[in-house]
Amino acid sequence: MVGASEVVNTAVGRSAGDLRQENDEAGHWTAVEDELRSMLKGVVAANLLRRHRVGLASLQAYNISRQLLRQKEHADLLPHVDRLRRLNRFGRKRKVTAATVTRTCTTVVSTRSGTSV
Repeated sequence: MVGASEVVNTAVGRSAGDLRQENDEAGHWTAVEDELRSMLKGVVAANLLRRHRVGLASLQAYNISRQLLRQKEHADLLPHVDRLRRLNRFGRKRKVTAATVTRTCTTVVSTRSGTSV
């Protein structure tokens, strides 16, 4: 329409050739965008694989160290194993104390009555 009517061309303020060229450039940049997105997915996958390998090696070292602790000559590993045991989020459940139970019960009762603690 811009090329067919001088009034539309004047109203838009751009020529038909300029609009065609910009449309072609947008198509080329879309291809660049797709390539970059693919490259980013590859980097994300490679980093995930690296983290998996490091985690696996860490778990293996932890398990080997736990077994070595049964021998007195490997007592120097004890602080490391204890630290990893404390940091383990997926292992043993933490013991529930009476204070935690009381706080939870108080919060539930006060929430039901309409007041908050």
